[in-house]
Amino acid sequence: MLLVNLKEFDSSSPDVWDLGPNLSLQILHAYIRVSYAELSQHQFFIIEPCQSPNHVVWTLAIPDPVTTVMCLQHNWGSDMKEIMLTLIQRGIAFRTLQCMTVMPNLQHPPLELRTHTLGHRQSPFHAIYMDYVIYKQIYHEFMNWPQARAAFLHGGLIWRLALHSLGFNYLSSVLDGISPEAVPFGLLLYSNDQTYYDDELLEEEINFMCRTYYMH
Repeated sequence: MLLVNLKEFDSSSPDVWDLGPNLSLQILHAYIRVSYAELSQHQFFIIEPCQSPNHVVWTLAIPDPVTTVMCLQHNWGSDMKEIMLTLIQRGIAFRTLQCMTVMPNLQHPPLELRTHTLGHRQSPFHAIYMDYVIYKQIYHEFMNWPQARAAFLHGGLIWRLALHSLGFNYLSSVLDGISPEAVPFGLLLYSNDQTYYDDELLEEEINFMCRTYYMH
C-alpha cells in the first residue's frame, strides 16, 4: 500500500505539474505546442504544430487537461488533421474553433428554427412502436443537417450515437471545419477582440438524441 501525504502534495510547485495553473502556460513538444486560453470564461488547451505550417483554418482546442496530456505523451506528429482524426476515432471531445468577424445581427437567431425534440407527454406515458418509428424519422432528418458534426465533437455517448447513425466514413468530413450553421446557431466564444465559432448541440438536441421525452 502506498501512503501519500496530501499536505506535501499540495505544497509541491505547480512547475512540476503536467499542466499547471499558470495562465502563460506553454509546453513544447517535438511536434506540437500546447498553450492555455480562456474564452468567454471557458478554459481550453490550444494545440498547434511546432514547426510545420498549420494547414487548417480552425484551431484545435481541448477542454480536458487529461486529453491534452495524452496528446503530449503520444507521437501523433504535427498534422492537426491527423491529431483531430485520432481523437475523433476514439470518441474524445474537442473543439474546432474558427476565428471570424460576423455582423452582430447575424448571430444567434431564434433557436426555435432548429429545435429537434420528441415533445411533451402527459404522465403516465408508455411509448409504443409508432413512437419509435417517429423518433427514427426525426432523428434521420436531424443527422443529415450540417451541424450534426457537433455530435462527433461532443464525444462520449453522443459520439457513439452519431457514429452508429452515420458511420466511420463520415468522420473525415468533420475535419473540414465548421458548418454553415455554426455562426447563427453554434458556439460563440470571445477573447479580447477575437470572435470564435464552432458547431454545438443544444441541450434539447442532446436530450433528443438520447430519446428523451418531457413528462408533465
